[in-house]
Amino acid sequence: HRDLHSFPTRRSSDLVSSIAVSPTNSQIVLAGVNGIMPAFQGGPSTIPGGIYLSTNAGATWTLVQGGGQGTRIIFNPANPSQVFATISGVVSSTYPLVAGLGVFVSNDAGANWGPSNGSGANAIKLEASGRIEIAMSPSNPLVLYVSVSSYNGSPGNLLGFYTSTNGGQTWTPLPTPDYCQPQCWYDNALAVDPTDPKTVYAGGIELYRTIDGGQTWRVADAGVLHVDHHALGYTAGGAQLYDANDGGVW
Repeated sequence: HRDLHSFPTRRSSDLVSSIAVSPTNSQIVLAGVNGIMPAFQGGPSTIPGGIYLSTNAGATWTLVQGGGQGTRIIFNPANPSQVFATISGVVSSTYPLVAGLGVFVSNDAGANWGPSNGSGANAIKLEASGRIEIAMSPSNPLVLYVSVSSYNGSPGNLLGFYTSTNGGQTWTPLPTPDYCQPQCWYDNALAVDPTDPKTVYAGGIELYRTIDGGQTWRVADAGVLHVDHHALGYTAGGAQLYDANDGGVW
C-alpha cells in the first residue's frame, strides 16, 4: 500500500488525473495516476502509473492496473460493480508506451481489470497513442465514447474517436473533427447528455457537439467560451452543463 500524498512530483497535475468514488460504497475510491512524466517536463519519473484502489476512503492505496498513465475512471451508474478506465501513453516520442494502453474494465468495483478495446475490425486503434479519454451515457451505460490522441505532443493530433453500444465489447470509429489539435495532451474533455446517449460534447481548443451519436459535429460555443476545455460536467438530470477551461468555469 502507498499513500498517494507521499508520491514525489513536480506538479500536482502530473500525479492524479481522475478520482472516482463508488456510488454505493464511499469507502471504495479509485484514482488515475500519471506516473510517467512527458520528456518536456523532465520525465520519465519513477512514480508507478495506472489505476489505484482504496477500500478505506483513501487511507491506503493499491496499484490494481498499471502500464501507463491512469487517465479517466467511470463507474457504471446502473451497475456500480462495473468500472471503466483508460490508460494513456506518454505524451512524448522519447518515452512512448506501446503496450498496456487503452480502455480497461473491472466487474468487481475496481479490484481486477481487463482490456476492453475490442478486436479485429471492431477494435480501438492504439498504435502511437497518447492521451485516451472516455465518457459513458448515464441513461444507457452500454453506450461509450472514446477519444485517442497521438503520443507526440506536437502536433498531438486526434488519432481516432470511437463509440461502443455494447459496453465496450466492440468499437466503431466516428467521423470526428480534430477538436483538440495541436494539443490533445493538454485539453481533451468528453461528456454525454444524461438523458440522450446521442448528444455528446467534446472539448479541446474549441467545444464541439454532436446530437446524432457522432455522425456530424459543430462548434457549440459560438466564440463565447474561453478556449482550451479541460472538464465538462452535467448537473443531475442534465438541465445544465458546466465547462472548466483556461478562462475559468462557465
